[in-house]
Amino acid sequence: MRCPRRAWLPMAAVLLFSGVCAAVGLQWEELPPLPDPEGVAGPFVGVHGDALIVAGGANFPEPRWETQKVFHDRVHVLLRETAGGKTAYRWVEGPPLARPLAYGACASTPRGVVCAGGNDAGQVHADAFLVAWDAA
Repeated sequence: MRCPRRAWLPMAAVLLFSGVCAAVGLQWEELPPLPDPEGVAGPFVGVHGDALIVAGGANFPEPRWETQKVFHDRVHVLLRETAGGKTAYRWVEGPPLARPLAYGACASTPRGVVCAGGNDAGQVHADAFLVAWDAA
């Protein structure tokens, strides 16, 4: 039995992408897990300066299927610290968002992470805001 051509497309894309990554010298490393052990879906995520920002998001607390989805206003910031030639990562808590929010759009810019739209448990929001990290 022959495999249809379109079944090979995802595999070809992965192989092509991995070849491109190797050609340009990309390196990957595992980051420490998010401080929220449940994790979050749909957070606003971006990089500002040398910090990874994960803001808002939603999840289901335990027990998963018997509870309502919870939306969060927490902002987690992953800092990279280099000392003695070794790199270490540390999560810190940033100021909370104005409201619990998830499932919006975001983009990293030199001035911070632009966050637009999103929703909470009750409504969809159309406003936009900027999340920036100031190490001081």
